Amino acid sequence: MGERRLGGDTGTGSSEPSHDVLNIEQGSCSTPVVLPAKRIRTIYRRVAGEIEDHETSLAPEIPLGQPYGLAEEIRHLISRWESGEKSLRAVPVLNAYALAFEEPIYEVTGRVLVGFDALINVLDDIIDTSDLSVEEKVTLTSNVAFAITELFSAVPPTALRDVAARLQPYFAMLFQIPAVERRLLDSFRAETDPAERQAIATQIYRYRARAMEAFAELPALVQSKVTGEQLASDSIQQVQRDLLTYRARSLLFKDIRDIERDAITDDPTPVLAHLQSTQDPGDTADFIAEVEAEFEYSERSETTYRDVLRELEFRPPRLEAALADNAGKIGLM
Repeated sequence: MGERRLGGDTGTGSSEPSHDVLNIEQGSCSTPVVLPAKRIRTIYRRVAGEIEDHETSLAPEIPLGQPYGLAEEIRHLISRWESGEKSLRAVPVLNAYALAFEEPIYEVTGRVLVGFDALINVLDDIIDTSDLSVEEKVTLTSNVAFAITELFSAVPPTALRDVAARLQPYFAMLFQIPAVERRLLDSFRAETDPAERQAIATQIYRYRARAMEAFAELPALVQSKVTGEQLASDSIQQVQRDLLTYRARSLLFKDIRDIERDAITDDPTPVLAHLQSTQDPGDTADFIAEVEAEFEYSERSETTYRDVLRELEFRPPRLEAALADNAGKIGLM
């Protein structure tokens, strides 16, 4: 895949210093992705390396002479991104912006998003884990601390106030999601009318997708502070809507892949609940297709980033076959 570099160290004429840009690769017949996940994960690998250096320097001062190993805890999060257990939202977001606006994606933008990604992933773990050991608490809270440090050390100084102003209402919304999802799932399970069940499921995925809102908005905010120029507001809004559509679709398909895990951990989703109630992979596939149809990308995305987002959704090629395979794993077949 031929690589093209969009810009170098870019003088902007603004109060911000020049910034490096991420290397953009040409899409190919094998993949339309122009900013691969591996490249984006490298940003957080650098953080792990820096923390490892700090711990090494602390070793002579530690009575037992052995640092805790915080860098390995950071690398564990990276490995969960690699396996797909955790979502790296920065990948679809940065690809969509790169293709929609055909301009450099700055390194600081990638750092802001990856730090934010790590923070949200770890907060999600804290919410989802009922009993935490001391070691687990150290692991999670240290990741929170390092993620926040990476996020805000990367934000351009002139953007700090705007980023903070955006994140406060975002977090107020974000922490509503678990309670909203639980209440809607109770309604979903109690409902017998297929059309109503499909409507409730659509509402669940639409609300869960709102966790993507700040991810979709931060690049425009940070990029504009770096360049001193505003992107077209109607184009930004369209990209942001499509990224929420992507998130809803990717959550729907991830719930198929996670059926076995969710059944074991008693973490219900509309997909698992429907499969358990009908015990019919074919009927559940029809149900999923109906929910999927509620989330369509814009026409404008067709010539820019739609193919990238569709690839990153990881939709099973055959819904019924994927459901039957997972149903067998939890004893429904």
